[in-house]
Amino acid sequence: MGRKFKINAFQGHYFYEGLIGENSVIIDLGACLGEFSSKMSETFRCKAYAVEASPFLFQQIKESNSVRKFNYAITDRNGPKQLSISEDMRRNTIIPRKPYNINI
Repeated sequence: MGRKFKINAFQGHYFYEGLIGENSVIIDLGACLGEFSSKMSETFRCKAYAVEASPFLFQQIKESNSVRKFNYAITDRNGPKQLSISEDMRRNTIIPRKPYNINI
């Protein structure tokens, strides 16, 4: 039969453990403090890219040989964005330039 993969979870992220190894690269969008990136790189000896838009959180991410950090926001368009900072650091969000029109 085929390979069996164990589904693992860490900080609300779910992944197939058998697919990650030393040659893997983890991309952690909205990395907060980089805990997920660090844990994955330590556990699986892989590279991790921690991407965090908040300058405050970005400064606190510990960079290493296996964890690189980037102070970017991932959006659907290039250009300046306004970031809304929440008291709950996991709920920061980009404020849309124009309200979305939703037809129900």
